[in-house]
Amino acid sequence: MPTWTVLGLALVVTGAAVAAGTLPSMLNASNGGAGQEPGATGEARIKASL
Repeated sequence: MPTWTVLGLALVVTGAAVAAGTLPSMLNASNGGAGQEPGATGEARIKASL
């Protein structure tokens, strides 16, 4: 495999891992860090924060 292909794949995998690790905290911060509504599902909380 060419070097650029390997480096490109490594960059994509690293970016995906970083995004997966930071996305939940970003969503919580955009919600003001407020406590979650009791009984609300995760999907409902995300929709409410949009």
